[in-house]
Amino acid sequence: MLFRVLGTLLLLALMSGCTTMAERSMLDRIHDKKAQLSQVWMGYDAEQRRIGFIDSEKFIYLKAHELPNNGFDEVEKELWKSEKAYAQFNGLFHINAQITPEIRATIVEAGARKNYLALSALILHEDFHGFQRDYFVDNRSDTLAYADIGELPPYEVFAAVRFERRLLQSILERFDETDVRNELITSYVAHRNVRNQLMPKSFSINENAIERSEGTATWFEFYAMKALGFLDDVVPVLIRRLQSSSEERGGDLSARLYSQRLYGTGAAISEIAHRLNIPDWQQAIELGKSPFDILNEHYAVSSEKALQIYQVLQTSQAYRNELIVSKRFEVPIAPLQRLKDIADEYAFKVTFELDNTSSDEFDYGFAAKQLVSLPEGLLLPNIHRFNASSDNVRISVEGENVLLHKTGNQSSEVGVNRSTFALFVNTIKIHDKPLSLGSYSARAEDIEVVGCHFEGDATIRITVDKADVGLSTIKNESGD
Repeated sequence: MLFRVLGTLLLLALMSGCTTMAERSMLDRIHDKKAQLSQVWMGYDAEQRRIGFIDSEKFIYLKAHELPNNGFDEVEKELWKSEKAYAQFNGLFHINAQITPEIRATIVEAGARKNYLALSALILHEDFHGFQRDYFVDNRSDTLAYADIGELPPYEVFAAVRFERRLLQSILERFDETDVRNELITSYVAHRNVRNQLMPKSFSINENAIERSEGTATWFEFYAMKALGFLDDVVPVLIRRLQSSSEERGGDLSARLYSQRLYGTGAAISEIAHRLNIPDWQQAIELGKSPFDILNEHYAVSSEKALQIYQVLQTSQAYRNELIVSKRFEVPIAPLQRLKDIADEYAFKVTFELDNTSSDEFDYGFAAKQLVSLPEGLLLPNIHRFNASSDNVRISVEGENVLLHKTGNQSSEVGVNRSTFALFVNTIKIHDKPLSLGSYSARAEDIEVVGCHFEGDATIRITVDKADVGLSTIKNESGD
């Protein structure tokens, strides 16, 4: 029995060591290559950026020559461990996290990726978002924004954006053939400009913003991996990203048209600007332009000429092939109808909000089976796991339907209000007493909801509405 116990303890110790081995290798590699990383993007100084990871017990590790003597101990040469655990940090990563008053860092969760190559790509991508937050003018984008495609049938939009991705791929493949390259870029710019004119302005605004945020972060990630010695050439990786067909998968139209598609297109356009040696293109992006803005200015095409090119391209066999393929894609249920279907199954929509006297925000973390973008929010149906926490409250949700509310102050990841969220429920109790319609306040630990666990002594404001509140108005206005 003693040997079995000792064996178990040894196994646990080994597992714990394995948990942080990839993370430590990641930190070592990045630490050793800071000079090379600082050459990737103008103004990004790897020496001034702090990165690290958070282990399974919520202790934070940072790699640095030295740290302010406040909250961290040096456990190995230039490896620092926090003196306390940070249970409030949920999710795979945290950008520019304020760990102590003197220390801010981008951190990833131990085990977020299987090896230190993938971990390095993740943390450098996310840390570039931290750089964007500090230095990019009007750094707003939302990868989960609601995609309003107007009157165009979804399959036509699918075909158009797929065709444009093929053009970008051809530009990269034939870049050294100057005349062919210039003709392809002109075709791409013309087609995208006319397509923008046929769609609501909000679509191109979101498209440009996401390519500016996620596209440049992806471009930086690939060149950072090259600086670390993991890549010889970024172009094959860019092409593989462009070949990924996000339009045909998933239950949400917005996610198909935004999200991963624009990581690749934004990175590809950034690479084109880089290889064309367009002067100060990185600075222009920092000051507010998108990668497509820069390409559009460099290859200016009149509206009349763009329409002529667009009409020719629409009759090409390459475009017709994309149209045939796109017509086979299943079109998901309209998002507002999906929300209404869920609301019909419940009595109440309950909104939880941190007390307005608090300056705290929830730190969200979730593993969602599906994301449904709405004009005013983000629906997480039948969620696998959702966590919301602050310094004095912990909330966990499993198997329920969560609604996050949009905010005008968008971050680089998701433009949601971080002080509030809603659940669809049939019953909610405080001190075992069921609530009816109305507004309430209670300590987190006194709240009872099926599928949820509340703990902590923070005051939570609660609003209980009918489950379908506001849906008829939204539905009529949307034209669905």
